[in-house]
Amino acid sequence: MSFRRTRPKHQLLSISEMSKADRLTIKSGIPGAFLMQRAGAGVAETAEALNLGPSQVVLIAGPGNNGGDAFVAANELNQRGFPVELYLLGKVAQLKGDASLMAARFIEAGGEIKENAAKQNSEPLLAALRSADIIIDGLFGAGLDRPLEGKLLTIVKAINEQSTQENPATVIAIDIPSGIHGDTGQVMGGAIQAHHTVTFCRPKPGHYLYPGRAHCGELTVTDIGIPERIVATLAPQTALNTPLAWQAALISPPADSHKYNNGAALVVCGDPHMLGATTLAANAAAKTGAGLVTLALPAAAKPSLQLLTAIMTAELNSDPRWADLINARKITAALYGPGAPPEGATRTHVTALAKQPIGLVLDAGALSAFAEQPDDLFKLLKDRAPHPTILTPHEGEFARLFGPAIQQHGKLAATKEAASKCGAILILKGADTVIAAPDGRALINCTAPPTLATAGTGDVLAGMSTALLAQKIPAFEAAAAAVWLHAKAATLLGRRMVADDLIDHIPHALKSLEE
Repeated sequence: MSFRRTRPKHQLLSISEMSKADRLTIKSGIPGAFLMQRAGAGVAETAEALNLGPSQVVLIAGPGNNGGDAFVAANELNQRGFPVELYLLGKVAQLKGDASLMAARFIEAGGEIKENAAKQNSEPLLAALRSADIIIDGLFGAGLDRPLEGKLLTIVKAINEQSTQENPATVIAIDIPSGIHGDTGQVMGGAIQAHHTVTFCRPKPGHYLYPGRAHCGELTVTDIGIPERIVATLAPQTALNTPLAWQAALISPPADSHKYNNGAALVVCGDPHMLGATTLAANAAAKTGAGLVTLALPAAAKPSLQLLTAIMTAELNSDPRWADLINARKITAALYGPGAPPEGATRTHVTALAKQPIGLVLDAGALSAFAEQPDDLFKLLKDRAPHPTILTPHEGEFARLFGPAIQQHGKLAATKEAASKCGAILILKGADTVIAAPDGRALINCTAPPTLATAGTGDVLAGMSTALLAQKIPAFEAAAAAVWLHAKAATLLGRRMVADDLIDHIPHALKSLEE
């Protein structure tokens, strides 16, 4: 998705937060009609900026405020010389509040509103869609709370078909494409596929979480007059994962720095046959700035060690003396899980490591080892506070520990709830990676290229997270920075990437922060 914004803000507002911002703004003396006028005008400006000439515009309005925005947009476009047809789901007489006011203004200016667009005979609307150059979706906003069905799905299907023809209509969604839930990004029965989405004040999580993100097209965030002081009173806890959220925590090392100033990371290999995963993680930790990286591994893995030119090694016996190793190597953070089997000694090792006074990153097998008794892991992690912990599951590993929470509540809410439940920072990996803290803070990463969907990139991310945690960066900021830098390195690398190449581009990603 590409983005064009009138106000580049990284904060995201939930449905309830946006509703509260509206209420507080109106209570402060700014009329709701003023906000609606600004919103609809922003939609009209987006349509006009397409530079399609005197295009035929078809608008579909719902019965609420989203429909009110559509009435304003129709009026603005009509005044600018665009041929406009406006269809309303219900009747004008049933409209309320500012939506009713804007419908009256459109009619007074000579506009016509065609009522009951989704009732028995929807053929006039469907015929209009087939001849449209621009379709504006003003059906439902981000707060849709029930699945679309019946005639509404027929309309959605018709719009989507029209947008994919050889000479397609350009579809503009008001607030969010109808059928997408604003908080979760989930499809509610069916959803419009927009080329452009115009939202207001701040984006919603559903603009960036899949599948909603794939339905939005180019996103424009328009200033409708909600004061910044009101947004500040909401204290939003969800944002996009950009350097604004964590760069201040990445302190450059002093001129007289030595390797132990930069943190000492321990990466544990739990299976000699899976050395590749821990090798990737260890090298990623070194490239991310850890001053010293130790790879602890079984003796059987030693024949491959010529590949690890910058990495120290330590033999991992059947009963490791973790405290001795940590003290001897001055370890400040450890990683366990890449390449580790979910059975055998993994659970015992994780339990012992969790009792050490260092930062801890758990990935892959270290998480799956607790799938049968996840509460044991949660207790272990809460007992080790205040020592920081980061978990880096993909959705399958997440489900083994936390059940079907993603399907029930959406990815963002599920990750927040999981972080609170286990007392750790969660990195729930994916094209829309979510980073969440136990205190309710969360970031959505929207910069990962599809090239990251290849073997070993998760091991690289785990190593990067460990390196930043080893440098005593707070765990939430360390996790968020690792995710962003991981995506940036992949973007710099380009197509046909393998995880080994990704490691070499980590320094370039770090350098991009300075630039």
